[in-house]
Amino acid sequence: MMAQAAVAGCIVTNLVVQKLLMSKHISPALVIAVVALFVALGSASYAAIKLPKNSVGRPQIQNNAINSAKVADKSLKANDFKAGQLPKGATGPRGPSTAYSTYRDLISPPPLDKGTETTVMVLQVPAGEYVAFSKLVLDTTGASGTATCTLASDTDYDATFVTAAGVGGYPCSNMVTHKFTDEGAFILKVSTPASPAGSMRAGNGKIIAVKVDDVQNVACCG
Repeated sequence: MMAQAAVAGCIVTNLVVQKLLMSKHISPALVIAVVALFVALGSASYAAIKLPKNSVGRPQIQNNAINSAKVADKSLKANDFKAGQLPKGATGPRGPSTAYSTYRDLISPPPLDKGTETTVMVLQVPAGEYVAFSKLVLDTTGASGTATCTLASDTDYDATFVTAAGVGGYPCSNMVTHKFTDEGAFILKVSTPASPAGSMRAGNGKIIAVKVDDVQNVACCG
């Protein structure tokens, strides 16, 4: 609207100047006044057409006014789009997931020494990051007793307390994560009580270590 008014003012001013030029009674003051008015209207029309810097914001832009042709290529980022608007990329290569395992099948294993810690199984693995699981079945040939099963590698370990009350299957299970910078091992041990009348035994067992791409081991809950 401002630009239209300025243009109209210029047209009117031109007409006035033409009338004055045709008149025989023209004073210098009148000519100067008309010229000044013409310059002022010309400046107003320029200001109305040329917008000041940073004068256009979100309120001045109409809905759907910006289209693909007005957006510079590769100027938008993923966070400029709503969830689900961008197509999913191609599936990346599968990460390392090699599994290593060792086991023992002993139905009637030899008794463990009382009041000691015995290494029952060892699983050697190459360098890498692992999630390891173990299982061991305990029993006693006499009175019940509580043993501790521990799956460990260096300072990372998981311990389980198991009370075996006679012949049969009393399983203990453990899980631990560890990062090896060189070849290493997961070790499964059993600590037996010193007091039971009978002997404690460790039968069927297994250790499985799965190599993964990355291990994040964070302490939780105090």
